[in-house]
Amino acid sequence: MVVEMKFWIPLLIVLIAACSDDSEPAGARDLGQNNQNNVADMANDDGSENNANNANNQNDMPLSPGVISVSTDVITFNGVRVGEERRETIAITNTGEEDIIITDVTVGEINRRGDVEIKQGNQWVDGTTILEGGTFVEIEVLYAPTDEEADRGLITINSTDSVNPVLEVRVETQNPYPDIEFPTLIRFGFVEVGQSSTQQVLLYNRGGDPLTIQNAVKSGLGPFTLAFIPSEEPPNVIEKDEAFAIDVTYTPTDTDVDRGTITVTSDDPNEPSIEIALNGNDPTACITVTPRVGDFGEIAPNQKSTKDLTIFNCSSTLDLNISSIELSDDGGGIFALENPPAAPLTLDGFDTQVITVAANLPEGERIGELTISSNDTSQPDLKVELRARTPEN
Repeated sequence: MVVEMKFWIPLLIVLIAACSDDSEPAGARDLGQNNQNNVADMANDDGSENNANNANNQNDMPLSPGVISVSTDVITFNGVRVGEERRETIAITNTGEEDIIITDVTVGEINRRGDVEIKQGNQWVDGTTILEGGTFVEIEVLYAPTDEEADRGLITINSTDSVNPVLEVRVETQNPYPDIEFPTLIRFGFVEVGQSSTQQVLLYNRGGDPLTIQNAVKSGLGPFTLAFIPSEEPPNVIEKDEAFAIDVTYTPTDTDVDRGTITVTSDDPNEPSIEIALNGNDPTACITVTPRVGDFGEIAPNQKSTKDLTIFNCSSTLDLNISSIELSDDGGGIFALENPPAAPLTLDGFDTQVITVAANLPEGERIGELTISSNDTSQPDLKVELRARTPEN
């Protein structure tokens, strides 16, 4: 045991000296410094590394799809006269996060006649445009009328929006001049000899200035008579959106086809003289709609209003075959058919069918159109104008 202790004691002394030596092996300081840094990092850690990781995780989340929206779905130009011009601006916004590509923006007039009056202004989207998420671009629409007739137009925005690749903005104008609105044809269908049938003709003023009906006369050999409602004969002054009524009575003396014409003169600068055709005892399928204009008048904003239209088979012997009843223009989502009858449908002689149209308008005025297609060869696609407006402030 003594020999063994003598052997281990020097070795132990060497090891103790090595551990107490002030000199450090290569890399020891670095390791110690690293440990100190690690401790300091732990002491000073404010979670920024975790925050950075969280931010990276958020960046890895998919972006919401781009969505196109517009600042208004209708532009209305009120009271712009010939020689004047007016401009309106709308904003096209990407409310999503991903980019959207606007491929085309166009403006055009509906049923344009003559000069282009609704057109691009100074600001427009030319060619392909990238709209980043949360950003917008503005376009300007110019209205410069060259005649005294009301105009309507449509702005079409084409984009890569997966939900609404085609977005439309309506352009409406309010004619400041007297503007007469009238039916072009009154059909009585079959009426027995010695019997009478009466239909009412409404002449509306859709312009801003009062309309003066100067005269209304009947011509032709048909046994048609006119009665003015109220009883005062022209001239009559009609204010904006009001109507002048004429009762037309047909009393045939035989079974032959009868025709006639009502000629109305007024101070409408665009149509100073208009004609309304009269037809009785025509041996063909016959359709009439009452009232001929679906005018809701003034309705409360954002409250649904309904109006009934009656389809009448004005033939006593022939079936009226209706192939379709549809809104050819819903006024930008303002008008809707409520529980419409399934088409095709057939109305027997002198039978009727009621159609209910609903309107819900936030503000302003909207115009729409109902189209009824049938086997009436004189008017196979009968157009019924729809109108609704909110009270003016």
